[in-house]
Amino acid sequence: QSALDQTYPEIEIILVDDGSTDGSAQLLKAAAASDSRIQPLFLEHQGVSQARNLALDSAVGEYIFFLDSDDWIDPDHLEAMLRQARRWDLDVVVNTNFVKEYDDHTEAGESFGLTVGEGTFFPSAQVQSHVLSALCLRMYRRAYLNRHDIRFPLISGGGEDIYFTALAEVMQQKTFVFEGPAYHYYQREGSIVHMRERAFPYI
Repeated sequence: QSALDQTYPEIEIILVDDGSTDGSAQLLKAAAASDSRIQPLFLEHQGVSQARNLALDSAVGEYIFFLDSDDWIDPDHLEAMLRQARRWDLDVVVNTNFVKEYDDHTEAGESFGLTVGEGTFFPSAQVQSHVLSALCLRMYRRAYLNRHDIRFPLISGGGEDIYFTALAEVMQQKTFVFEGPAYHYYQREGSIVHMRERAFPYI
């Protein structure tokens, strides 16, 4: 719903159902019938990397943004990121406004070691050192990802986003970082990120 409510309306919304058994597929089909911007895609369960790669291969938009199904973004989030991307002709733009949301309705903003305000360029290695390697903080030019064949590795257990963000940023000397509208990251017990007993195959 937060994607549908964006102030920048000219977006394609690709929803990937990775072999769900809880009725999500029917919800996706209903959503697509109600809004022509929505493109539902369906997989037999293959994992998050395959789901994201399928979305990347199907996309036609100028820029790519990833939104997890249990998170949400402020209404002007995509417009603000796109404005920076076009202003500076960026392949990658990082928005550090990242809010953790909890079931008890408390929230906690994430603090990073970069002071960015309206935005500036940092050496990409410095961005990797100070900002979470989270897809949700980044917007990518689709042609840039395709030119360098940047896709998610077919691994299980998590960590595929660390590979993707690091590869996309190591290709450039500097990365543009700013503080824009918030990405709201729902903190759910049992998610891959919170399951400490599952080792991350960092690359």
